[in-house]
Amino acid sequence: MSIRLSYILPVYNVETFLPQCLDSIFSQGLQEDEYEVICVNDCSSDGSNKILEQYQSLHSNMHILSFTKNRGLSAARNAGVRIAQGEYIWFVDSDDFIGEGVAKQLLQRAEADELEVLLFNYCDYTDEQGIVNEPHTFANHSIQTGIDFVNEVFGDAFVYHLGYVWRFILRREYLTEIGLSFPEGQHWEDTVYFPKAILSAKRVASADILGYYYRKNPTSISGGKGQTWSIKKIYDYTIKVGIEMWRYSEEIKPISPRWAKRLRVFAIKRFKSFPIKLWQRIKK
Repeated sequence: MSIRLSYILPVYNVETFLPQCLDSIFSQGLQEDEYEVICVNDCSSDGSNKILEQYQSLHSNMHILSFTKNRGLSAARNAGVRIAQGEYIWFVDSDDFIGEGVAKQLLQRAEADELEVLLFNYCDYTDEQGIVNEPHTFANHSIQTGIDFVNEVFGDAFVYHLGYVWRFILRREYLTEIGLSFPEGQHWEDTVYFPKAILSAKRVASADILGYYYRKNPTSISGGKGQTWSIKKIYDYTIKVGIEMWRYSEEIKPISPRWAKRLRVFAIKRFKSFPIKLWQRIKK
């Protein structure tokens, strides 16, 4: 049987949450020869690797890649994609978890409609409160081009929904065709990945399914309230993301002048938000 789904999990110091994440993946009701779990250990210094090895001893469809130096979320995801064999790919953050039985539903829909991208809903989650909110952004939308989908479902608010690459599954062949990868060595790598994945697609749909539980974890990469932002983080978000978005706006101008303009405006706002004092510190 061919592999239908590849889960890709970057792992970095998440020993507290990793078992729940892996348990949610291995309890989806799929046969183990139907999917694979690719875990990329990005030099964790806690007990994450030991947990990965324990699960690997129980599941023949689990693979562990171990970096020799910390390379970040983008590099981990890209490395996972390079060895993935599934028809579809699902990026899962290892401090989050997925809904019970949703993988089977999503695959059935994606395969039946030969989709390149299938989006679904998520909720914010904390250990203290459980589900904090349950947004229903997506109804059961039928097949559209990515541009038509964004126009109908998001409209101009699309620029406020960038990121969250774990809230859709993507056809692996499609990613290869458009040469999509995460920019490495920076934060907020999914800010540009998301619009590229959606707007370039010819067959996009969404399902009114609560598929993903996003843990509000103050120690995660995205962080929480009170987190100290380094100059590098601010620079990545305002300048690097802005440059990537500007470049992509030029790429899509022939097929969608509207979104080329909207993303270019987003990029300009990123540039303008970078404080002059920080520019001066960086130049030193």
